[in-house]
Amino acid sequence: MTPPAAPAAPARPGGAYASLNHPASAPLEEPVSVRRLSTAVAACLLAPTLAGCGWATEGDRTGSGRAADRTAATAGAGAGHTGNAAADLTADQRRTADRLVSVFAHSTTTISYDSVEDHHDGCGFTAGRAGFCTATGDLAEVVRRYADAVPGNPLARYLPQLRALAKRSSADTAPLGPDFADAWRKAAADNRFRTVQDTAVEDLYYGPALRAARSHGLTSALAVAVFYDTAIQHGTDVDADGLPALIEQADAQAGGRPGEGVTEGAWLTALLSVRRADLLHPHNHDRAVDWPESVGRVDALQQLVTDRQFDLAPPVTVDPWGDEEFTVS
Repeated sequence: MTPPAAPAAPARPGGAYASLNHPASAPLEEPVSVRRLSTAVAACLLAPTLAGCGWATEGDRTGSGRAADRTAATAGAGAGHTGNAAADLTADQRRTADRLVSVFAHSTTTISYDSVEDHHDGCGFTAGRAGFCTATGDLAEVVRRYADAVPGNPLARYLPQLRALAKRSSADTAPLGPDFADAWRKAAADNRFRTVQDTAVEDLYYGPALRAARSHGLTSALAVAVFYDTAIQHGTDVDADGLPALIEQADAQAGGRPGEGVTEGAWLTALLSVRRADLLHPHNHDRAVDWPESVGRVDALQQLVTDRQFDLAPPVTVDPWGDEEFTVS
């Protein structure tokens, strides 16, 4: 599909690099801790979700994960792909969306399953393709799934400590000892662990983002990619910085919903505008220093809207930080 042209993109700052949000978490008593969703907008996110936690360095410029209250999901939730009923992307479009997120998170089009580091940003260890964090519960959930799939794997012995850290929302990495990062990297060489990360992203971020976009009247692949990246950075909980709040603000700014007198391009521009404003002035004051540095990812997505890349037809080129282009083909 090719929606009508959108308004021009805002100016893109040079040299920006992303950093992120460190969420708070409720106790991790069940196998998986998830976000509580409410409001009419959040009701369309039919799967429970977790917040990741972002980080940034010159080598790995990322943004992810807005957290708020979490509730326990039923045991075994998300044990595989969600089988989304909403109109999904083609395999090529999904691959492009994944690689765009990887560019924004890790400055590479290669999915970074083995990434792991403590950036001393309140998140503890941030690891894997979506920036799963020890302080927020989603990393513990990934390790739980891996332990279920592959008992005795290199990370399984850390699960009690990971659950305890998530329960306290603790960024302390000392309880994990000196070898956790090496164990993560070793596990990342196992295709089964990569599959676990893939299904966690599907269940916690991509699936809810897809359903939210489709239920809101958006039909393009680019719209799904925008929602997907926003879910990873801002989360899908109903705090003032979360995806549902941004959607409501976009409706107000655009003067309606997509398909109700508002073109898809114009509505996406409104969403990216309110998201950019939120990054510059987040309601979560803990993010007041690092989130403003991540506006480049929003500017890159806006440029795709302006360039009418609604189908994510290759090649797709972005320059989120103003110093290097990345092409997904």
